[in-house]
Amino acid sequence: MSRSQLEQKRDEVLSMEDLLGEILVKLGSSKDMIQAACVSPQWRAVAKAQPFRRAWADRHRAAHVGFLVEMQEGLGRIQKLMYGPQQGELSAVTIRGHIVDAVLAGDNVISSNNGFVLTHRAGEGYCTSFPGDIPRVYTAVAPVMPPIPRGTGQHTVNTFGQFGVLPKAAGGGMSFFVKDASRHILTCYDGVSFCSSAPIYVHVGVYDDEVGWERFVSQPIPSPEPALFHRNPYSVLAGNKLYMMYVVGFILCFDLTSKTFTQIPLPDEVEERVRSWYDYSVASHRGGAIVLVHYHKAVMYTWVLSFLNDEPSWDLECMADLIHCFGDRVTNVAWERVIARENFPIGSDHFYSLQVRSASTDGRFALLTLGYDLGMFELDMIGHTVREITNAVRSGLLGRMFALSEPWPINL
Repeated sequence: MSRSQLEQKRDEVLSMEDLLGEILVKLGSSKDMIQAACVSPQWRAVAKAQPFRRAWADRHRAAHVGFLVEMQEGLGRIQKLMYGPQQGELSAVTIRGHIVDAVLAGDNVISSNNGFVLTHRAGEGYCTSFPGDIPRVYTAVAPVMPPIPRGTGQHTVNTFGQFGVLPKAAGGGMSFFVKDASRHILTCYDGVSFCSSAPIYVHVGVYDDEVGWERFVSQPIPSPEPALFHRNPYSVLAGNKLYMMYVVGFILCFDLTSKTFTQIPLPDEVEERVRSWYDYSVASHRGGAIVLVHYHKAVMYTWVLSFLNDEPSWDLECMADLIHCFGDRVTNVAWERVIARENFPIGSDHFYSLQVRSASTDGRFALLTLGYDLGMFELDMIGHTVREITNAVRSGLLGRMFALSEPWPINL
């Protein structure tokens, strides 16, 4: 076969877009895929098509960039990007290089999804943006959510705040929580409580471009007395369900299609061990549900939620022995003190405890802290590696935390 005939055959094969898509989707990283998309306009068109983008997202993980952490600095609060030493593929390293603390200084980030962050801008409402963009571009997605109506039976003394849902934001939708406590609250290490045994109602606002904000209120939620709330409640939007971490010890789910609320218990092994909002964190999962990262006696567990005949079911996905992960990789002497006390009562101050602060998509990475100021670490649940975050110096308590990835699926 002559050279011209070989080139003709090659062109015929490469003109078959379905076959080309099947080849490109098997590339090893988003960096390789972007380079392949630059070969020709035809290849770029295939890589930009929605079927290919969905197939790519199903097969690959978004590169983990780090965690956006809110912390106290002086009399104000700032947000910084925290990450271990330059791990991950090139796209994550490049994004980190574009994000400096000054970029986030004026932002009030309230959520993150698909690589984008949701910002509450005073007087403007809610905007999405990608912190790695230079210059930064903000896209308005909704006006400010109205506060919980006063003078109603559903606005009880233990209403801590309300959840908001923006189904169309950032491609896959975003959700957030706004504090709106109407009475004095009691804050302790394990969470937040109210001096009240009144029923607990949960408020969810859903935004539609045509209708605007629409409010949905749950029936009274059965909970232990006194109820213990997460200090910084948060939510995960997965498919058509909103999973809310509001009261410690269970997850509340709101179905955006049926407009119904259901209570999802934690895995049995977790439920009997949980005593604080620091003991676990919940994130989205590629399978369309959520993943729960839980810490107990020097071991980290990840559980994946699925539904069988509409009934929730938890499956243990992986475990990480923290004695092994930390022992050979981190020299922080405080860890020895934590491990040494794991087999004994920690005490009322919990000073030497470990806290699960946040988790990335699929639960691969978990953000951990020791005590109040003994260090911050990023744990890779798959690679069983730990990296100490060295730029985590702070002068006050930590606030909200969000995992940040590259924009996903890749936008060419």
